[in-house]
Amino acid sequence: MRLPSKVRILGIAVLAFTSVMVVNQLGDTDTKTVTAPVSKSNVISAPDFSLQTLDGKELRLSDYKGKVVILNFWATWCGPCRLEIPGLIKLTKKYRQKDVVVIGVSTDTSAGPVASFIQEYGINYPIVMSTREMRQTYGGVTAIPMTFVIDQNQTIVNRLMGYESIEYFESYIIPLLEEGAR
Repeated sequence: MRLPSKVRILGIAVLAFTSVMVVNQLGDTDTKTVTAPVSKSNVISAPDFSLQTLDGKELRLSDYKGKVVILNFWATWCGPCRLEIPGLIKLTKKYRQKDVVVIGVSTDTSAGPVASFIQEYGINYPIVMSTREMRQTYGGVTAIPMTFVIDQNQTIVNRLMGYESIEYFESYIIPLLEEGAR
């Protein structure tokens, strides 16, 4: 059944408006943007943070020094995030014993839907709720999913915008693990 063209146009307009509102809600464009280092001389340290997980434990990025960290900003309502999460679950299972950790940073406005989502999807990595300050510290997270690959020395290796596959994440993880083993 095809919808009348006016209904389709209205639907597209609502979707576009919603996208702009989400970007405005997440956007903190008055701060400098974190970009990926191009070389060893252009190093950007990952800003430390301390936030509570949904089960009340304190999580600090600095506690993961010596590990490769995949820091993933996401939301329960985000379609690409929903596609990406199963790969992050697989990464956690595959690399847990190899000093790789995934940390999910939910941009949802309340923890209730996030807790249900964690149960439904079987998320096996820690989840924290983002704050405006944290999003600003990471260069103004203006779109999701947005993922930061952080090396064992807490340096941002890359910032990835949009859905990425498990193989794409591994293209960063494997060289970092090999380099760290030397």
